[in-house]
Amino acid sequence: MEQKKEKLENYSLNSFTESVRGWLFLGWALFLFGFSPGAVNAATLYFSPSSGAHTIGQAFSVGIFTSSNDAAANAFQGVIDFPADKLQLTGLSKGGSIINLWVQEPAFSSSDGTAHFEGVVLNPGFTGGSGKIITLNFKVKAAGEATVSFTSGSVLANDGQGTNILSGLGSATFSLTAGGQPPPPEEQLPAPAATTQLPPAPKITSPDVPDSNGWYSIKNPTFEWSLPSGITGVSMAATKKPDSNPGTRSDGLMSTYSYQNVDDGVWYFHARLRNKQGWGPITHFRFQIDTIPPEQLTVTLVDDKGAKNSQPSVTIKAVDSGSGIARYKVQVDGGEFREVTPDEVNGKPYVLPTQRTGKHTLVVQVIDKAGNIATSAQDFTTKSLLPPEFTNYPEELQTGDILVLRGKTYPNSQVTLWLERDHDDIKRYLIKSNQLGNFIFVNVERVKSGIYQVWGDVTDGEGATSEPSKTITIAVDQSWWRKLLVRAVSYLTLLVPLVSMLILLLLLFVYIWRKLSMLKKQLRKEVRDVETSLHQAFDILRDDIRQQIKLLEKTQNKRELTVEEDKIIRRLKKDLDTAEKLVSKKIEQIEEEIK
Repeated sequence: MEQKKEKLENYSLNSFTESVRGWLFLGWALFLFGFSPGAVNAATLYFSPSSGAHTIGQAFSVGIFTSSNDAAANAFQGVIDFPADKLQLTGLSKGGSIINLWVQEPAFSSSDGTAHFEGVVLNPGFTGGSGKIITLNFKVKAAGEATVSFTSGSVLANDGQGTNILSGLGSATFSLTAGGQPPPPEEQLPAPAATTQLPPAPKITSPDVPDSNGWYSIKNPTFEWSLPSGITGVSMAATKKPDSNPGTRSDGLMSTYSYQNVDDGVWYFHARLRNKQGWGPITHFRFQIDTIPPEQLTVTLVDDKGAKNSQPSVTIKAVDSGSGIARYKVQVDGGEFREVTPDEVNGKPYVLPTQRTGKHTLVVQVIDKAGNIATSAQDFTTKSLLPPEFTNYPEELQTGDILVLRGKTYPNSQVTLWLERDHDDIKRYLIKSNQLGNFIFVNVERVKSGIYQVWGDVTDGEGATSEPSKTITIAVDQSWWRKLLVRAVSYLTLLVPLVSMLILLLLLFVYIWRKLSMLKKQLRKEVRDVETSLHQAFDILRDDIRQQIKLLEKTQNKRELTVEEDKIIRRLKKDLDTAEKLVSKKIEQIEEEIK
């Protein structure tokens, strides 16, 4: 965008069927795109820039563009003529062309002063205000005025019929001078007659760069304006001068235009309208382009707190030579981004929110006024405050005593103490340190017997919190009379069950003894009854045996007993004595056992 002046101009309609090449061109378009119905609308072929001043030996380029805002076009052809005695065509460039397929490679003859092209755009074709087809690269040979124009051309609609919708062919005129010779003066507008009505200055708007004071990251801005009735021409240009004149040569009859690949910087779009009375006043529309992100973004951590850097500071620096820096964004560990203004970081550290101890990731973004972003990320590690230190505390206490602790930490800080008894009951207390960092804790509740553990941490005025301190242990014992009472209770607790058990055993013994005594008495009575019965039975038996013996003895007096009878008498006597002794002995043994 050396001067950013691109122009359009209307031309009369030419027939597409000038030659056999034209028919082949039409066949290519129909073959590639088929038959899709569409409305027939006007299209133009034009040069951009359409004017300018150059010196002998200077090289410059002229682009061939098409405009087809209302209908899709798919085939383009043109033959260009230029003065070979004043201009030398050094080459053709297809860079940035909308053409997808060249029916015939673009060619030229610098000696004849001609060039031609034929190409197509694949479906759905091209619709727009500034489609580049090809670029002509010239070199100035001689001074004078050189006009570059079309001798023929065509634009075919994508309607399946190859309809030629070309409504105008543009031209471009250049003023060529020797080195150091000023260009001819720009055509002066004729003074309007008192009765004429010139067109008003166009009201220019842009959907891409709407605010003239704003910055935009866009390379292809589009500008729009309205065309009142009676307008016969539009002249426009884009320069870096706020009051440039686009000239009095019409660029065509259009109400919108798009520039391509605009360089960064502050630009001005100039436009004016023409009617039958002449050219109206010029409108100058300022627009600002910045597509380059900020540079030299550096983020440096400032560790000025030694061991206490849970709320670190960073210095942020960046440079933007275009639109300037609008704002910064800061993020830690993937959280929400915080908006930071340039005033908050210019020449001074920015303090991060309080961080937990450990490793963190810091992301800083710098955004310029056009919305371009540069990002920097780095890791950092935070350390906590030093924990509080207990300087004076008892290692042993008696039940009912008051616990008093003393310690040292950061001045004017909040100390949190944790008190735990027998790994069960945990209580939390808050204490303030004085200006020297000393603190004291007095437990209003008297301590109970057990093992107490105490630890704490500290929080400063910025919200940073330390790690827990070392745990101290305090044993709480009972007094002597409490010990005696507890021991007595313990003994009684042991003695009562023992005495109860002895009493129970004694009662059980008495019960068993009584049962045995009763059983003995019953046995004695039964033994006596058995003894009596046995005596009675034995007496009866003894009397019977003796009676038999007497009978045998009487028989002996009458006659001599036989040997057998004599044996029976002796045996009966013997058996009777034996039985009597045995019965007496057994009865005595039973009586002895039951005594």
